[in-house]
Amino acid sequence: MWIILITGAVTLAALALAITLVRSTTPEEQVQRRLKIVQESEFAPGELESATDVRKQEQLSRYPWLNQILARLNVAPRLRLLLQQADLAWTVESLLMMCLFGWIGTACVLYLRIWAIAPAATLSALVIPLPWMYVLRCRASRFRKF
Repeated sequence: MWIILITGAVTLAALALAITLVRSTTPEEQVQRRLKIVQESEFAPGELESATDVRKQEQLSRYPWLNQILARLNVAPRLRLLLQQADLAWTVESLLMMCLFGWIGTACVLYLRIWAIAPAATLSALVIPLPWMYVLRCRASRFRKF
């Protein structure tokens, strides 16, 4: 029962953080808002509706909420470059999910062992950088081969 409550609390905290990040106004949103104002003042409404968006929409994740977070944080291009340099077939989404679920899974296992939520969550945070360290190690070994 406690495991379900812990998992629910962690999930709610993650959702609250995601909503906070999604709701913040980014510079791109400000530019889009200004462009929309300029377009509405220069063109007739019928012309705006018939115009198609020719920009490439980059899909960063299968999950829309994670896709929005990654787009707003603008870390996906750097992470994708890091994964390409490491010559791994992972996606940015899979790397972040490994970190998240590794933390949650370790917290649940530690909670079953020590029966305390705060120490379990704190100690399990040490698992979060492990996938990053693996990627950096693969990248370094590949660069040494060059």
